[in-house]
Amino acid sequence: MQTATLELTKHKIRRVIRDLLKNSTDAGANVFVSRSTKFDHEELPAILIYPDSERVRRFDEAPKRYGRNFALKIEIIGRAATDDELDLQLEKIGEQIENLLEANEDNEKTLKPITNSINLTGSRYSFEGEGQTPIGSLILDYDVEFLKYALPLGVDLNAFLGADVKWKLPETEPSTSTDADRAKDKIDLPQT
Repeated sequence: MQTATLELTKHKIRRVIRDLLKNSTDAGANVFVSRSTKFDHEELPAILIYPDSERVRRFDEAPKRYGRNFALKIEIIGRAATDDELDLQLEKIGEQIENLLEANEDNEKTLKPITNSINLTGSRYSFEGEGQTPIGSLILDYDVEFLKYALPLGVDLNAFLGADVKWKLPETEPSTSTDADRAKDKIDLPQT
């Protein structure tokens, strides 16, 4: 399991997903980590990535870590000449997103270093009933799990590089140098 030690982990996850999706779907470069301003019709289709609720549980102690699951929404907003074309556009981009996230869940250069899992949990459509141009959205609901240390300010676990350990073994007859050698360990932690 991966453990996040960086601040703003949820924001980083959303930025990594944005970078994965940008120019990799039919929405092109119109992929945003949240956006509060309205889209012009020329900017559609577009993808919004934003957080919803979060569940937190204590995962372990010494040092304390929390298992965190947050609901991530990926909203595709589209427009087309007809309702059927809009439905097809939303469905196609939704499938592109699902495939990209599934393919990158275990990728060491994208999602794996910052998440334990990312699972699609549902989806829903919404269509605008006013206006001449069919506009609608498809929201994909994801559950993102990661672990996060609960550390006091100024404490950095990344500074721990390794340890030399000597174990006290039970007395054996006769004592040999191999017993003494077995009672030593050198632990070097991988650095990422």
